Amino acid sequence: MKSAAFHFLRVGLAITFLWIGILIFKNPEAWSGYLQPWAAGLLPIPMAQVMIGTAILDIIIGVFLLIDFLPWLAAFVGAVHLVIVLTVSGITDITVRDIGLLAAMLALMIDSLPSPFATEQVVTFTDTGYSPNTLIIKNGETVVFKNQSSRTMWPASAMHPTHREYPTTGGCLGSTFDACKGVQPSDSWSFKFDFIGAWKYHDHLNPGNTGTIIVQ
Repeated sequence: MKSAAFHFLRVGLAITFLWIGILIFKNPEAWSGYLQPWAAGLLPIPMAQVMIGTAILDIIIGVFLLIDFLPWLAAFVGAVHLVIVLTVSGITDITVRDIGLLAAMLALMIDSLPSPFATEQVVTFTDTGYSPNTLIIKNGETVVFKNQSSRTMWPASAMHPTHREYPTTGGCLGSTFDACKGVQPSDSWSFKFDFIGAWKYHDHLNPGNTGTIIVQ
């Protein structure tokens, strides 16, 4: 489940691209006036066809965003499209708008990247406990618990000592969110989170050291 901010941004960009696509379809000649002469001279096909193709691309991007289908891909294509628009149109009365749209598209793309492309999430265990104490991740991401302390750590789901809060079974005591053994200094242990929620955990060897993984 993605955040409300993500959906507001996604729908807003979808409406913008759909609207622009429709406006280009209605009057392609007017929009062709934004193209710089040097760029127009490079076109291998008539300007009207280029504008119609641009309108179709804008509408496709808008539809993908509106139905939340591969939003990261739609945002990536939209961002590349906007970079090209900024390059071939130069400084005009809509340049500021396009820069804002580009920034929004990049933010949407980063926020919607599928897990295989996501940045590795790390929790570090030191002599003072887990850091960060609260970590927010996306559903399906993996968290690496790195032991940078001078002692053994044993990350496991709350509650101590049964480790049953995280809703999967089959671990050595309760949940599978359990290292099931001590992790030595300089070593690490990883766990993939597949359930949305706020999941508390602790160090089984030192239960006072706790943390929370928030899965969105």
